[in-house]
Amino acid sequence: MASVDTAANGGTDLPPSPNFTLLPTPIKGEADWRDFRTLRLSNGVTICLVHDPQAKTTAAGATIAAGAAYDPRSLSGLAHFCEHMCFLGSKNYPGENDYKSYLAAHGGRSNASTSMHMTT
Repeated sequence: MASVDTAANGGTDLPPSPNFTLLPTPIKGEADWRDFRTLRLSNGVTICLVHDPQAKTTAAGATIAAGAAYDPRSLSGLAHFCEHMCFLGSKNYPGENDYKSYLAAHGGRSNASTSMHMTT
């Protein structure tokens, strides 16, 4: 599934991977010093990676193109529920607040929101 277009990625090679497809580099302003790379994961999620050599911290964000307007009538609030489930627990952080505690212990934090057409 992976395809590497070095011209579309500023000449940077990425090894082929079955887990993602490299997408064209986003258009940016001439004054923007950051490097961008967009990928489509094998599960269909599109991500944009931003490298800022001047940044002193690291961040990650995800937006899903589904929000409250996509809830089935019989399951009002489903998108908002799913937003909360993302932070509830996982194999590595099974407790309700384990992931938030891990982030806080390392100077991080998390936040999320659900609008009519997207969940971030």
